[in-house]
Amino acid sequence: MQLVINGEEKTIEDIDTIKDLLVNLGYEIDSVAVACGDTFVSRSKYAQYKIKNGEQIEILQPMQGG
Repeated sequence: MQLVINGEEKTIEDIDTIKDLLVNLGYEIDSVAVACGDTFVSRSKYAQYKIKNGEQIEILQPMQGG
């Protein structure tokens, strides 16, 4: 599947959902926010949200500092 993740084109196999993608990329599911296109996806929907080929996905992690 071809995706654009945080502005970078990637090919990732064997994923269907946001949860699959996050696990595949090594993210901790409880510590990120995800937007697909212009839509924020709530954490409770990660396992149900089906990713489409070519979708643009932003994965955001909180940053500390000031």
